[in-house]
Amino acid sequence: CLDECPELMIEENGVCVCRDGTFDVGVLDCQPCDSSCATCVNEANSCTSCANGLVLHMNQCLDECPEFMFGENGVCRDCHENCFTCDGSSSSDCLSCDNDSFLSSGSCVDSC
Repeated sequence: CLDECPELMIEENGVCVCRDGTFDVGVLDCQPCDSSCATCVNEANSCTSCANGLVLHMNQCLDECPEFMFGENGVCRDCHENCFTCDGSSSSDCLSCDNDSFLSSGSCVDSC
C-alpha cells in the first residue's frame, strides 16, 4: 500500500495515476507533457488536448487548423468537400473556395 503518490501523480480510487499535463513512463513515474499540450499520452509531444488557444490536429497542438479544416471545441475538423476554408462542416459554412468555384452566401458554386 502506498501512503502517498509520488510527485506528478494523484490518487484515484486507491491507485496513483499521472496528473493532467503529464504522461506515464513506467511504474509510478510520470513526465511533463510539451507546453503546448494540456494532456498527452506515451510521449511529451503526443497531445490528446491542447493548452488554451491552440487546436489539436493529428496529436499536435497548432495555432490554427490547416487548409480544408476548421477548429471546433479545440479540435481541427474537416470542412465540407466543396470548401477551401470554412467555419463549420456544412456546405454553407465556406469562407473561401478553390479556383474552380465561386463563394455565394457561404456556399461554393460553379457559376455566379
